[in-house]
Amino acid sequence: MAQADFNSMPKPANAEEGETRGQSAEVDTELATLQFRRESISLSPESIRELDRLVRLMKSHPDLVVNVFGHADGSGSLERMQEVSELRAQMVKAYLISHGIALDRIYSMGFGYRLPIIMGLDAEARSLNNRVEVHIDYYNHK
Repeated sequence: MAQADFNSMPKPANAEEGETRGQSAEVDTELATLQFRRESISLSPESIRELDRLVRLMKSHPDLVVNVFGHADGSGSLERMQEVSELRAQMVKAYLISHGIALDRIYSMGFGYRLPIIMGLDAEARSLNNRVEVHIDYYNHK
């Protein structure tokens, strides 16, 4: 999966008077996929570097809103996979908030094993499916 170049993101467009959040989305792009070990919610050094890049982007673009989606690998009970995916998304959200990003700019959700990248329980599938995806939206709040 190609990494987005945070330095070349488009500038927010001018919104028409009366537009509301969600109606003037300029970008809805996956910025980063953060990988996790099985059953882990700990951020790796690579994930922290990627999140630091996202923090810099969000601070330089105050109209940017992110969606944080947690996923699990399909091993274990449905309840546990859902819990782990939610905790992963919350961990990323907490990191962003702790670095000065406002709570109302971050939406998070855990999907459990409902949206795997690839099917299977082998090492490759588990590695790819244990992840958090960060998607961005540009909104012009007026």
